[in-house]
Amino acid sequence: MIAGFIKSRKFSKIIFKQVHERFGGHIDYLVTGGAKIDDKVAMDFKTLGFEMLEGFGMTETAPMITFTRPGTWRIGSAGQKVKCLDVKTVDGEVVARGRSVMKGYYNRPGETAEVIKDGWLHTGDLGYFDEDGFLYITGRSKDIIVLSSGKNINPEEMENKLVNMSPYISEAGIFMQNDALYAAIYPDFKKINEDNILNVEEMFRWEIIDKYNRSAASYKKITKFFLLKEELPKTRLGKIKRFKLTSLEINDSRSSKQKISEPDFEEYKIIRDYLKAHTKGEIYPDDHIEIDLGLDSLDKVGLIAFLESTFGISLKEDILIHHSTIEKLSNYMKEKKNKITVEAVKWAEIFKSKIELKLPKSWFTQNLVKNTSKLFFKIYFRLKGEGIENIPEGP
Repeated sequence: MIAGFIKSRKFSKIIFKQVHERFGGHIDYLVTGGAKIDDKVAMDFKTLGFEMLEGFGMTETAPMITFTRPGTWRIGSAGQKVKCLDVKTVDGEVVARGRSVMKGYYNRPGETAEVIKDGWLHTGDLGYFDEDGFLYITGRSKDIIVLSSGKNINPEEMENKLVNMSPYISEAGIFMQNDALYAAIYPDFKKINEDNILNVEEMFRWEIIDKYNRSAASYKKITKFFLLKEELPKTRLGKIKRFKLTSLEINDSRSSKQKISEPDFEEYKIIRDYLKAHTKGEIYPDDHIEIDLGLDSLDKVGLIAFLESTFGISLKEDILIHHSTIEKLSNYMKEKKNKITVEAVKWAEIFKSKIELKLPKSWFTQNLVKNTSKLFFKIYFRLKGEGIENIPEGP
């Protein structure tokens, strides 16, 4: 569209004169808040010649924290801080202080102490400021998923990445269950029907989830997903009710896999029995090693060690990426094997086995340099360490 390319408000107001007349013909600005406006919706309004002033705030700040000044609109940003407040981010969370911030909740000292710390109001919203002082909100701190490994995951970032990956996803919701990441997906059924896609679940499995997992960090990989027939549950402001995602009814398609005939060769049966004993569940030929079985990194290391000892071949780490179903993996073993000897991997013996390892010895100068540097940094930068007693023992 020409107006979108030229990006001139005056030009757009001429081209879309009738649209502006429908709005009364005298609108200078559109003000938005309460929830982040969708970037695509904002771009549409900008193309039509409207300027949107987006703000961010809370009732506790009466209510502005940041606001977009006329003529400075940046799509995706909630503007710059208002003059009466100091605003910054602490560990990614937006905090504010100033004369428009409340003194506390009436007769609720406990709740007040939770949000006001050292004079700063903690908003619970995550974000960052660019070099020009424009604020960008990225999510809610209470929505952050913390895995047992200690890794922190912002589900909104993953959701946006999934939606942007495919035109067939209308909405996506990420949540944790059994220390694994699940994805609830509401497909764009209109687009799917237009493109005449028949096997929807297989398309999502291989064209979207599998491709996403290949490019994602190990702790951000999706181990389970399911498709919804209705939109994700949301608040009146359009925010996902994440706590409800775990209770959504999952239409488990694995029951239909019972009809799939299993390969009748020894390599498949060996791998199937190993995984069956390991996962304590049924195994089907087209099970995806990550999506269906949910094997984590240690599980996959154990599987590769089992395959190497059983079939007498050396395997690369990416073997499970290129042969991601049980049947594909079995066919590869059938083709490449040097032997078939089923042996359990005895990890206890491996860990207890003695290894002769000679570590290089440090020169006497190392301690001299280390201690001199330590003294220099301590005096010059006034470095000091506190709270070491709070670090738990062990790795």
